[in-house]
Amino acid sequence: MSDELITSQQSLAQTETAPPTKGAPQFSRQLHNPPEIHKPAPTYSHVAIVPISNVARLITIAGQVGIDPQGNIAPDFAGQVELALENLGKCLASARCGKEEIVKVTLYIVAQPSNKADDEVRRSLYTRFWGELQPPPNTLVYVAALALPELLFEVEAMAVGKM
Repeated sequence: MSDELITSQQSLAQTETAPPTKGAPQFSRQLHNPPEIHKPAPTYSHVAIVPISNVARLITIAGQVGIDPQGNIAPDFAGQVELALENLGKCLASARCGKEEIVKVTLYIVAQPSNKADDEVRRSLYTRFWGELQPPPNTLVYVAALALPELLFEVEAMAVGKM
């Protein structure tokens, strides 16, 4: 499959099949990039969907950051957290699932563990994102840097959705 942007509608109809391995069953995967969020670099896709049974599929969502559909980065930490979580929601919707189907979240923050104000902002926005739902397991990782020097926050997720 090429590195071109594929709309959600096209990609849900397209699949890639891994080459057969002797004695191993074949599997298919769907890769797509929701048109409602920024275009990814040519080295990755925003969403991958893999059937894991007759009734369920695994949805993995690449790290979402505070970049709007036009490619603009939110200017502050709070704006980046809010936009990254919004992008995560759009990726889930493009895979026909909701945040209640998320089973694992990883949060990456550029290393500023002593910044209590940013931590409170993150907690508040993250709590608002989940609403009444109990959040799934999550890991918070402080990192030296993200993909672009302006980025301060990233969130990736895995979900299990119905077929």
